[in-house]
Amino acid sequence: MIQASKKTSKADTTTITTTPQKNNNKKKKNVVKSSGGTANRSNGMLSAYELEREARIQQNQAKLAALNIPTAVSRMQAAVTPSRPEARARCDTTTPRRRKTWREQEHDLQAAAKAMPRRKSARLSGSDGKTNAQKHNDSDDDSDSDDDDLVAKLMTCDEWCKKQEIEKPGPRMEGRFQGWVNEQVRVTCGIRENAAAAWEAGGGGKFDRNESKGLRKSHGAEAAKMFAKGQLRKNPNAYFYRHVRPGDVQKDGEWEEDEIQRFVEVAKQYGCGDKWGLFASHLSGRVGYQCSAVYRHVIIPRGLLRDDGFRIKASGETVYVGDPGRREAAEKRGELKKSKEAGTSDAGAIITASAPAPEV
Repeated sequence: MIQASKKTSKADTTTITTTPQKNNNKKKKNVVKSSGGTANRSNGMLSAYELEREARIQQNQAKLAALNIPTAVSRMQAAVTPSRPEARARCDTTTPRRRKTWREQEHDLQAAAKAMPRRKSARLSGSDGKTNAQKHNDSDDDSDSDDDDLVAKLMTCDEWCKKQEIEKPGPRMEGRFQGWVNEQVRVTCGIRENAAAAWEAGGGGKFDRNESKGLRKSHGAEAAKMFAKGQLRKNPNAYFYRHVRPGDVQKDGEWEEDEIQRFVEVAKQYGCGDKWGLFASHLSGRVGYQCSAVYRHVIIPRGLLRDDGFRIKASGETVYVGDPGRREAAEKRGELKKSKEAGTSDAGAIITASAPAPEV
């Protein structure tokens, strides 16, 4: 039995591939002959595409050499590469670093804390314990010129008005607001007739002056504003310190002259210096902290109102020095303590400061 065998030759074999053209939807058939190994890289031959690619590489290298790029790159690498072996080892990113344990990190923090200089009290450090303002005033006590003393020291409101040649300064404030919520606003919002009644109607409880301040420090101004929003009927002072009267739109920017005149009118009628939320209920479009700011930065420097709780620099900047009554009482207590230590004081003499009623 004779089997027929069919022989195929490589020279007769053809491979047909199709490649899409870039700018034409038609497909072009490329016939690559395999006979003789004309495109076979194993025989050291390159295709037409590879020959063209090599030519382009050589052209690019020639252009870079003409621009002196290789020399610049080598100089840059030499400049940033550390010369010492240990420095090169630190810059080596191929070697993984071991992460410190939490005990090692805690040890490093403790060592850094021990290396920091410790603060000392006035007694241990040998200082006189005076504040910067007191040192600033004491430094020019021997000055011969009254004008130099006036510029160097913090001035009272009367001294400031005299220096600014304000002929008729405004009335003197005692640092207390003696009024309540604006009557029209009170009736509209359903607020009780006084602070005690409003507090009890809102649930009562112990009053904490620093509750809103602590909330602002721990959770931000928005949290304090949301807290004050719920205090309209219980603690109107807290509400109007951060919120305008219901139905009003808060104003921003500089105060108009008519707003400043209204401010002075309310201050003359009820006083000012604290409870800025209640004070702001008498002004349209302003909140408590805006009233406090304009009082300190505009009203006092212009001499429209005077307040012994503030001192004024030569630049016109106001500095709060505290309640005069409390400050005088503290000075008297200090003098009494010194006299008792010296054994010359009267045992029956007792000086106390009159503390104001809690602000609700």
